[in-house]
Amino acid sequence: MNLAVGTITRAFCFKVGPHNLDVLSFITGLLLGDGYAEIRSGSTRITVHSSSRNVSYLVWIHKFFCERGYCSSKSPSLVKQIGSGGKIYFSLKFQTFSFESFNFFRESFYNENGVKLVPDCIEQLLTPLALAVWFMDDGSAHNSGGCVISTNSLTLADCNKLQSVLKKKWNLSTSLHIQNQTQYRLYIGTKEIHKFQTLIEPFLVQSMRYKLHLK
Repeated sequence: MNLAVGTITRAFCFKVGPHNLDVLSFITGLLLGDGYAEIRSGSTRITVHSSSRNVSYLVWIHKFFCERGYCSSKSPSLVKQIGSGGKIYFSLKFQTFSFESFNFFRESFYNENGVKLVPDCIEQLLTPLALAVWFMDDGSAHNSGGCVISTNSLTLADCNKLQSVLKKKWNLSTSLHIQNQTQYRLYIGTKEIHKFQTLIEPFLVQSMRYKLHLK
């Protein structure tokens, strides 16, 4: 089944590498969220790192890549972290195998200083599946009845770029909530929430549905 609903053109896929549309969508969503692409000996791998509270979500991602031969079948490793005040946290982590064709993602989603950005080709890469993965990574329900996606690490220009693509592709209107004067969150209000739900609900992991006010 082609989860990406064919909204990335095959010509564009050819430029990226010999990968299924769904794989490109998954990676796009992860890189917009908390995933990262790292260079290793001239090739790139995608690393996924998530809180242990999101076990079912991470297992779902791992299964997706494992079934397609993109990572080891070994279960994601448990990582111990010590936060402020000595509080102990646990998270889960795994990496895909490294591919030269994945260099496209490293070159597109990062500047020369290794800072993450939104690439100019995001309109071609952003599909309903990519949007769902991004939301599950960085989204949350808002007490207004809408929802937000954390874009705190992105510049205002990059946030505006994402807003423009969402409006152009799906007529989805969003606004920005400012935090700490220089950080932003993408807000999807109550008038747009049903449209957003319809777009990404088919791809949501059950444990993540609450983020979209769904049971």
